[in-house]
Amino acid sequence: MRYHLAARVLHWLMAVGFTFQWACGFVMTRFDIDLLYDFHISVGVSLLVLMMARTTVRLEFRPPSTSYILSRANARIARLGHLVRYVLPLVTANAAQFSRVSGLEVISYR
Repeated sequence: MRYHLAARVLHWLMAVGFTFQWACGFVMTRFDIDLLYDFHISVGVSLLVLMMARTTVRLEFRPPSTSYILSRANARIARLGHLVRYVLPLVTANAAQFSRVSGLEVISYR
């Protein structure tokens, strides 16, 4: 049994988005490139929407059982990783709010 197609597509879109976010943040902290800041925020907002879609897909379509593949320790680590993934949108939303409070304009897709 495999994960639902929507879950797989969302997974890979988010993987690419988070990789971009990390690389963009890395470059922004090393060099003063204002253009990247707006793009970084826009991609972050898009990732937040994708996370909500992924959560909806996860609630609608149960993932396949991994009990025959994972040891108990690995299953616990996987559950912890999934918990972090569902808490991460709250952190992202708080980061955007912190940017606004700090006086930074949060613009999505100019």
